[in-house]
Amino acid sequence: MTANKDTTSKKLLALMDDNRTTARLLPQIIEKTILQHAETTFEKILDPDNDSIFLSMSRIAFKLDAKIETDRPVLRAFEKAGLDCRNPLHWKQLMEMFAEAHFGPSKTKPKRSVSELWIIYQDYLSAKRENPKANESQICVFLQKDKHLKTKYGDYQFDALRKLVRDAKDPEHNVLLRYPDLKDPLLKVLRDTYERAGKQWTPQFEETVTKLTGKFFEHLKADDENKV
Repeated sequence: MTANKDTTSKKLLALMDDNRTTARLLPQIIEKTILQHAETTFEKILDPDNDSIFLSMSRIAFKLDAKIETDRPVLRAFEKAGLDCRNPLHWKQLMEMFAEAHFGPSKTKPKRSVSELWIIYQDYLSAKRENPKANESQICVFLQKDKHLKTKYGDYQFDALRKLVRDAKDPEHNVLLRYPDLKDPLLKVLRDTYERAGKQWTPQFEETVTKLTGKFFEHLKADDENKV
């Protein structure tokens, strides 16, 4: 297993070396051959800080086609991870797994995803509704033994499961329990990511993000309708 991982990592580093060369030379080639009389630069044309340009680039980047050779490994990665390549948040999730596997510190426990914590929280609430007088420890026992839930939680050590449930109930860990003024789960995730980057989330910025995400999902819906 270790030998295979080493081989994969070496292949990845070689691909990255090739990509760095391309990323360095491509803007120079385009500027010299196409943009020399346009009084602009490659960086200005593909400026990711420009919302319109960012959305256009995202639209292109997130569209995969199984007929294209370079897209097929990416599609297989999404399939193996149980993720949807049409969902930008799933791209981030897949990249996080990729980076953790190749560049993360060794022997670290994987961080629970937003969706995983939310499912655990919903399972906890469901068990609590069935056992309203039960305390947290008793609910954890229920999760381990219930015929519908033991496939998820039956193999956990009790202390590990109790910590997992507490994390799922804690807004510090479960971002979907944070920001009670926000109703849209996607906005909660975006706000958390934005604030962890050290930026201030303002009402004006929230309005802009809401409009952009709305347009994005309108495009997805239109694509789906065109395929039917």
